[in-house]
Amino acid sequence: YELPVYVTSKPELIDYIFQFTSQLEAWLVEKSIQKVVVVIVDAATKEPMERWQFNIECDKAADDNTQISEKPLKTIQWEMKEMVRQIFSTVTILPHLEENCSFNIFAYTDVEADTPLAWEGGDDDKIVNSQKVKLKSLSTLIHKVDMAVSYKVT
Repeated sequence: YELPVYVTSKPELIDYIFQFTSQLEAWLVEKSIQKVVVVIVDAATKEPMERWQFNIECDKAADDNTQISEKPLKTIQWEMKEMVRQIFSTVTILPHLEENCSFNIFAYTDVEADTPLAWEGGDDDKIVNSQKVKLKSLSTLIHKVDMAVSYKVT
């Protein structure tokens, strides 16, 4: 999308992200994903610092014959670019994280959705004393994604 992105050379992280995005793609096709949450935590204390939430609504009645969208592909791609740009621009509103951080990814699916056995269950961490900012949305006839970020107020 002609936007700068950070990349990693750590094979374990590349594998982790690949496994997650591959499973996410399957859930999107199955229309069984409800929400994805990425929590940025202080690596030393495990305290949540940022919480990125992507609510995903899927049209369960859609099938292979359903038109993906009344919107032209260019419009959907533009909306996706705008979402990515907005994520990058949050650097102006989010507090600078001085501590070393790690992240956790949580996926919320329908009960009957297939989940890899090696994946752990758990609840994503809520941030105490937080501020929430609603960000842009994306919509097709099959999927709608709403996005928000919560961050620790210092």
